[in-house]
This record gives sequence, C-alpha cells and structure tokens, in this order.
Amino acid sequence: MPRGIPNAKRAAAPAADHDDDDDGGKPKQTVRGIGQWPSVKPAAKAASSIFDAGDAAKPKRERIALDLASVPIEHGVPIPPRMPATSVGYRAMLDRMKPGDCVTLPKQAAACLVSLARKLGRKAAIRKLDATTARVWTL
Repeated sequence: MPRGIPNAKRAAAPAADHDDDDDGGKPKQTVRGIGQWPSVKPAAKAASSIFDAGDAAKPKRERIALDLASVPIEHGVPIPPRMPATSVGYRAMLDRMKPGDCVTLPKQAAACLVSLARKLGRKAAIRKLDATTARVWTL
C-alpha cells in the first residue's frame, strides 16, 4: 500500500501482500492496518528509570494508626525564635570588619562569609589562595 494513504483508509483496507510475483518460495510480507496487530504483553516489566528500580527494592513503609480525635490541642504556647544556623560567628565577624579589611579562611567558610555579606546587602570579594584556603575582602 502506498505511503500517501491516510491512516483511516489504511486501517479500512484489507491485509494484502506487497507483491503478487513468485518470490521463489520466500514468505510474503503482510501489511496490516492500525489496530490489526495482535497485542503482545511483555514477559517481565523492565524498570523505565533508575527510580523505578530503587522503588522495587525499598520495603513498604508501615502506616501509623493515629486517632486524630484523641490528639490534645494546646493553646497559648509561644513559638521559639529561629536559631540561625552557623551565621552567628560570621555575622559578628562582618560587623567588626570595615571596608578594605580582609580575612583568610578555609574555602568553605570563606564562601559562607561572602554569601552572608551579600545577603545582608554588603559587598565582598573572595580570592582563592591555594587548594584549601581563600581570602575575603569587604568592600
């Protein structure tokens, strides 16, 4: 069947051989329309991604039975203030530094100091000294 025939006509057309010539005993190729192929189910489901493969190995999490009607509701409990992560020491250091001052720190600590300075609206520059240390200037 020619390629230019739309799918609707191709599906309505009967299955036919490509050619009617004698092929010397070779089997003839059958052309089938859409929906005429037998459905074949895969033998085993393959993981479609690495996440599916990991899910199969995970044990199912046990659900906790919780009676929400018996949970007490508390009133008037104050919310504690947020605890800053590790920026307490960095903030104190930034407060002591004037424009043009610099400090030498491990690279990760220097990156944290520059990040905090920029978050507070101050300008800072960082330069790597060697593989493990960096220097930070306040501008």
